[in-house]
Amino acid sequence: EFTHDARTVHKIILKNIHEDSDAYTYAKPLIRYRDGRRDIKALRTRYSSDATRQTTINKAKSDLKTLRYKNERTFSFEKFSAKLQKAYDELEDAGREVNNGDIVDDLWSRIQAPELQMYVASLKVNYQQTPRDYKLILQDVAAEVGSQKTVSFAPGGTRGVSATYTRKGPCPTSGVHTSDGEVFIGGYDKEQWQSEPVRQYHQEIIKARSNGGGNGKGGDGNHQSRNQKRRANAIKRNRKKLKTLEAQIAAARTQLSTQNRSEAKDDDANTGNAGDAFGGKMSKAK
Repeated sequence: EFTHDARTVHKIILKNIHEDSDAYTYAKPLIRYRDGRRDIKALRTRYSSDATRQTTINKAKSDLKTLRYKNERTFSFEKFSAKLQKAYDELEDAGREVNNGDIVDDLWSRIQAPELQMYVASLKVNYQQTPRDYKLILQDVAAEVGSQKTVSFAPGGTRGVSATYTRKGPCPTSGVHTSDGEVFIGGYDKEQWQSEPVRQYHQEIIKARSNGGGNGKGGDGNHQSRNQKRRANAIKRNRKKLKTLEAQIAAARTQLSTQNRSEAKDDDANTGNAGDAFGGKMSKAK
């Protein structure tokens, strides 16, 4: 039964990891054993180790350190809310859960949009009277942002008049504006450079690069940072897959256990009937 269970786990794992993935690299040397227990231990050693957990914690803290909402143009509230919740969820998964009260205390200062200050102040008063989960507060603010619809964009001819530019920090994940509202004129990867939100700023960025001096490429300093993010994201994806595998294994084991108990009951019932018919204990008792 143990061997059968181990092989069942092994099959589940192989169905859920791609041959080109990093996870498969760590499980491949153990395939010949067809032992799911060995596979899971190898994956846990890689993706649930203290070093990996610390990498996730550092990344989440780094995101929270600079995360601010100023307006819809530079960084939408939807993305702000998603990134905030993701960071706190990752800390919780890594065993470093942040108290809801501390999250809310920081949330007030993170929302810096001038048009929301009155609404945020009212939410703050209500929270003092009736504390709530920070996710519910984010939902209220998101509804208010959607109802205002006062986002305005500068005309195309004057867009770069008062803009400030920077080459520092990572490339924005969407558009050209950093969390501080500056236009990023450093290096973009090919796909992002050709995306619609960035394409409309091509001339402005090229002009700013030429006027700002330097090599105008700005990508060398950020290449390593982007690679680190890719590796961190790959680790997160594989950790989620590992959790899914463990849940499937637990379900398979429960099903196997239920099946074995059912078969055992059938065997007992058959044995009891035979004893009654051929002078067994049941017959003697009668």
